[in-house]
Amino acid sequence: MQAVSKVDLVGAFARDFFDAPDEAKIIGVFRRSLYVENAFGRVACIGERGIGPGPLNALCEFPGDVDFTQIVEPGSPARIRDGWMQLGPRMKIDISRPVAWEPEPLPVGWNLEFFLENLPVLAQWIAETGHREGLAPLIAQVVSGEELSYEDAFQTVSWRGISSFRLWLSHSLDQAEDLEFPAIASRLVGLGPGLTPSGDDFWCGVMIALRALGFMDILEKVSGSVLKQARERTNKISRAHMECAAGGQGVEALHETISALGVADEARLRSALRELDKIGHSSGWDSLAGVVCVLESVASWRGRRIPA
Repeated sequence: MQAVSKVDLVGAFARDFFDAPDEAKIIGVFRRSLYVENAFGRVACIGERGIGPGPLNALCEFPGDVDFTQIVEPGSPARIRDGWMQLGPRMKIDISRPVAWEPEPLPVGWNLEFFLENLPVLAQWIAETGHREGLAPLIAQVVSGEELSYEDAFQTVSWRGISSFRLWLSHSLDQAEDLEFPAIASRLVGLGPGLTPSGDDFWCGVMIALRALGFMDILEKVSGSVLKQARERTNKISRAHMECAAGGQGVEALHETISALGVADEARLRSALRELDKIGHSSGWDSLAGVVCVLESVASWRGRRIPA
């Protein structure tokens, strides 16, 4: 018996995947989603609606509770033909008429002054909701700029890379000499466990924030360096998410958090943080660390430019 469903909502990168009929292969299977790769190296994520919208995501409505690990296996073939996607022998998905999803632009009135005012709310949320793994514990240090030492080797290496990047970003914003992208920052690529390592998620947040604020020249330098490293230092699924971020797109929950950080609406921010908390094991917060790094650096740079 086949599990049959249809894609209701599709991100731009997943839509491009479907628009190129081809043989493909399942490269990752999880309870609520699976990843497929075609012969051109493009990746898409098929999942139930609870995983949320994103550029790689094709969201389906299934009757009852679906567990992809009980239906398909990694390495199984997939095929796109005539508006359908066959996934292994037991799953068939209608991909003929999905609604397109793209992230919303920053809201009218968004500004960095509200971001600075919202930072205490963010810090309070982290303190109130308990310990998190990944880069979340470093967000307060990203804001303060303090040089700290950690007993944890992962956080030590991460903080060195983040500090190096912040210094480079400050010089770049000041249009100082054309500094080479710091090698120690590049080492964040592939750093950390999981499907999308924390270091990769950090760079996703950085690239999305740079594009949202319009710093295209700096984005080009960052993406050129980290995507080159990603070809050797991380897995193809994480690399696909990084490529989406270089194009300014990430999961909906991250975009909503960025929007909420720049408006005077504490309830909206707290709601956004609750949704962000659901993204991966620590991916949402790791990406937010990259966002906060960029927003704080740009806010400081603009403050320096205002005459006394």
